[in-house]
Amino acid sequence: MLRIIILLCLTGGFLFSLDIDVEGGPALAVPVGASSAPFFTVGGGLSLTGELVLFNNFTAGLELDTLIVPLRGPDTATSFNALGFRGGFFHFPQSRLRLDYAFS
Repeated sequence: MLRIIILLCLTGGFLFSLDIDVEGGPALAVPVGASSAPFFTVGGGLSLTGELVLFNNFTAGLELDTLIVPLRGPDTATSFNALGFRGGFFHFPQSRLRLDYAFS
């Protein structure tokens, strides 16, 4: 019992919580510019992000994006898929105001 108390006292400043955050949302692709308008039409897709919150301020996770864009022509479409790493940190300067700083 004494070993557990000493261990908790020594590691008390280093213990952290793990939170998992999963977000999904729609994506919309609108062709802009004279070079893409003759080839593409409006398309859509899905964006999915999974993050793990470490040490109450840092995040690490994965991003998965897929986008389907119909081409002008006889029933053809192209798809764009992406998988990437996401990391960053956040803090709360005021109550209920969260600032995120992330890279992917």
